[in-house]
Amino acid sequence: MTPMHALMIAGVGACSFALGSCSGDEPMTADNVASALENTAEDTDDAANASDGASAQEDALVPGTPYHATTDIDCVFGEMPRTTCPAGVIRQWGEDGTTLVEVTKPDGFKRALFFKDGTAYGADSAESDSSAGFEFRVERQGDDSVITFGPEQYVIPDALVLGG
Repeated sequence: MTPMHALMIAGVGACSFALGSCSGDEPMTADNVASALENTAEDTDDAANASDGASAQEDALVPGTPYHATTDIDCVFGEMPRTTCPAGVIRQWGEDGTTLVEVTKPDGFKRALFFKDGTAYGADSAESDSSAGFEFRVERQGDDSVITFGPEQYVIPDALVLGG
């Protein structure tokens, strides 16, 4: 569970508590609301610290995004010249520890690239954009994974995937 999920779950618990107070079981008072908010903050801290043994400070989110980090990466699309594309990473995205790197292509569409233990192993694909038949290859160049997915190429730094 990510710290964001923990916050959402804790927030739902607080709403249930507050709504229960409103339903006639117990009158709504400033003390009840303050207590509910205090309990929610404690529950959120506990849930965030329990998730994957890490606290929210260890891999905080970039404000206003679902990403743990963002950067511009080198990318190439077919015969187009090399350019840069915005990319964001969600570490521990999958239950198995999978990391998701999401790249915004020049046309505005996004490509998801999947990593396990720092190694790229796949990309999302769809019939609608003809990527379903694309071959996925990864090559190491120094501290980068150079991913070729059909006519697309992405240079993903280890620091983005692993943090640091």
